[in-house]
Amino acid sequence: MKKSTNVFIVLMLGLFVFPCVAAEKTGELLWSKRISLSTSVSGVIKKVYVNVGDQVKKGQSLIKLDDRLFQSHVKQAKAVLIRAKETYKEAKRELDRAKELFDRDAISVHEKQLVEIEYSNTYAHLQEAEAVLTQALLDLEYSTIKAPIAGIVVQKNIEIGETINNSITANTMMVIAGNKEMVAQVFLTSQEMMDLSNNSTLDVKIGDVTISGVVVLLGQEPVLKDDVVKYKLNVRIKRLENLRPGQMIQVMLP
Repeated sequence: MKKSTNVFIVLMLGLFVFPCVAAEKTGELLWSKRISLSTSVSGVIKKVYVNVGDQVKKGQSLIKLDDRLFQSHVKQAKAVLIRAKETYKEAKRELDRAKELFDRDAISVHEKQLVEIEYSNTYAHLQEAEAVLTQALLDLEYSTIKAPIAGIVVQKNIEIGETINNSITANTMMVIAGNKEMVAQVFLTSQEMMDLSNNSTLDVKIGDVTISGVVVLLGQEPVLKDDVVKYKLNVRIKRLENLRPGQMIQVMLP
C-alpha cells in the first residue's frame, strides 16, 4: 500500500512539473558598425588602394583624388596670407604713429579715424586670408579618404579615373564595416521585452555554434511584423570568421 501511494505522489507531481525551456526567437545577423564614406570635395579619382573584402586599419588611406588643384589652392592661399600679414603690420605701425601724432595735436581726429579704419580693414583682410588657407588645407586633407575604424571593405562604388561631384550631395564612395563585432537582431512583443534590459546577457545560436552576447538595443518604436506590433532587439556578439550579415540566427530568451 505504501509503495502504491509513493507512485501516486510521483505521478501527481509530474503533472505540475514542466521543464523550463528558453524561448528561441529567429532573426538575422547584421554588421555592428557600418560606415558610408564620402568627402565634401569634388574631383577625379586618382588611386583606390583597397577592394571589397580587404581588411583595413584605422587611419589607412582608401581613396585618393587628384590633388593638384587642392595643392595650388593651398599655395595661393599661403601667398595671400603672407601679403595680408605684411599689410597688417604696416597698418599697425601707421596706427601707432597716428596715435602718437594725435597725442601731440599734430593730426586731427578725422585723420586719426581714417588711419584706424585702414587698420581695421587690413585686420579683416588678414582674418579672411587665414580662413581661406584653413579651408584650402581642409580640402587638401579631404581629398584623401581614410578608414575611420578598423574593419572590412563591404562596398566600393568608384573606379580610378571617375569624376566625383559632391557640390550638391556627397556620394557614397565606399562602405566599411567593423570586423570585430556583429549584431543579432530579432523582433519581440512588448511582453517578451519585459524581462530584458540593456547590457543583459543572452545566448545567440548561429547554426551549431552558440555565442554569448550583450543586449545593446531595446527598441522603443513599434514595428509591424506579420500584422503584430513588435520591437527591435539587438544583441552584440563577437564576430567569428566567415560570419556575414543576413545569416539566420536564434536569440535565446530567458
